[in-house]
Amino acid sequence: MEKLTLLDKRRKHFIDAFFDYLKRKNKTPTFIKEIFGVTYQVDLDEDILKQSLISLYESNLCRKEAAMNDTQIINVYDKFYNKYGKLTDEGEGFIDTIVFLIAMHLFKTDINK
Repeated sequence: MEKLTLLDKRRKHFIDAFFDYLKRKNKTPTFIKEIFGVTYQVDLDEDILKQSLISLYESNLCRKEAAMNDTQIINVYDKFYNKYGKLTDEGEGFIDTIVFLIAMHLFKTDINK
């Protein structure tokens, strides 16, 4: 069995809080983003969100761009949900950021075809 790190657990708590938020608000996990005039529909499920957080946010943005370590990333995730597992205002805002990163990744992929 795979041993989860504290970072894995915090990421999972954020993902759970996000999908709980959508369920409580009767919202769908589908987002529309326009990148340089191109419209992308981003449909999130747990796996897509998890992989996007790992590769686009943690690896690219946090580690490469901001030179953050695991503890710093964990501290950021901790700001996205409260002790009751509900998204904070920062967490709600972060969803827009991750959806933008996914749409930007799709745009770059389209350009490189």
